[in-house]
Order: sequence, then structure tokens, then C-alpha cells
Amino acid sequence: MATHKILVVDDQQAITCSLSFCLIKEGYEVLVAENGLDAVKMVVNNTPDLIISDIMMPEVDGYELCRRIREYHKTRDIPFIFLTARTTDDNKVKAIQMGGDDYIVKPFDLQELLLKVRRKLEQRVPASP
Repeated sequence: MATHKILVVDDQQAITCSLSFCLIKEGYEVLVAENGLDAVKMVVNNTPDLIISDIMMPEVDGYELCRRIREYHKTRDIPFIFLTARTTDDNKVKAIQMGGDDYIVKPFDLQELLLKVRRKLEQRVPASP
């Protein structure tokens, strides 16, 4: 079975490093971007199987990243999980409106996140060329 590729997008290096370490330990290939703009460029050249993204970032925030991913036919079906410190219902609603598949609040439970990642990857139907 091929290794799933996960893109982690967050401007906090502590989050990207610790999350990358845990995902690699679970057998995933991990790509990292520090902001939404870098993530958009990365997705075009190296399409991931799933994206985990913060909302509050410089350049392009997580909402706009998700919107752009959903706009492009080759990436619109990539599962997108928001991982954020924003806790209000308004933020959750906006994340869903932008096309997010899940919303996890920081600080997060690692086992819950890994379970959700696994489930989203199992449910994913590959996009047609």
C-alpha cells in the first residue's frame, strides 16, 4: 500500500515539527508549509492526500487556502482539517462554509487527530484525472 502524503500548514514551527514527527511515526509522508501561500504552491506541484491547516497565518490564511483548494478541480476533493486556536461557533461555521471537512481546536488530543486523519484517508475517493 502506498504511503499517504499529508500537508501540514502552520506558522508555528513547534506545531509543524511535533505534528510531523507524530505523523511520520504513523507511517505517513509529511510536507510542511509555513503559510497558505506556500501551501498553495506546494499543492500544485506535490498533491497531498490530506491537508491539516491552521487558520491564522501570514500571507494567505487557512480559510483562503481551503477556498483555493476547493476551487481547483484536481484538488477539490482533498480532505481538509482545520487545526486552530479559534474556538467560536462563527469560526467553525466559516470553516465549513469554506469547504473544511473537520475542525479541531488547539490544544488538541493527538490520538483524536490521528484517528480523524486515518478515517478521512480511508473515506477518500481518489479524484478522477
